[in-house]
Amino acid sequence: QRSVGPQVMNQLVQEAVLTTVASVPADRPLRILEIGAGTGGTTAHLLPQLATLPNQLTYLFTDISPRFTSAAAERFQDFEFVDYALLDIERSPQLQNFSADYDLVIAANVLHATANLRHTLENVSNLLAPGGQLILLEGTAPVGWVDLIFGMTPGWWAFSDIALRADHPLLSVDQWQ
Repeated sequence: QRSVGPQVMNQLVQEAVLTTVASVPADRPLRILEIGAGTGGTTAHLLPQLATLPNQLTYLFTDISPRFTSAAAERFQDFEFVDYALLDIERSPQLQNFSADYDLVIAANVLHATANLRHTLENVSNLLAPGGQLILLEGTAPVGWVDLIFGMTPGWWAFSDIALRADHPLLSVDQWQ
């Protein structure tokens, strides 16, 4: 969260989020969901800025792990507009009691860690309200030191969509598009 690379990337996500929510009328409630929020690195860059908005705001911090959601509830307790829930984005959100009414879904460095990206993106789409938007942050090229660190975790190599990702979990920009 505090190293230069993540700070730059989180600043870009923050700018994208603030630009997106600026188009929402101030008298309209705003619903934001973050997928796989983990340790809250991106969340920490967003919440102070979102707290200054005039909109009534709901921010749902989700992760597959209850350890992360519990830690986040403690860490972000001063932000009363934040709720916490478990979400496995590889499973149908509706079967996990999520509705398709989020104005903004944020996914920072998480979707690549799923088995089938097309299926995952369909699940993400099923969270969005009409006109809703996804703000996606993902690495787009293999980097040796990243593979060395995250390559030791089971999720890094969890992909099974070999036609899309033959030998590495990350997609290029063209593949994402």
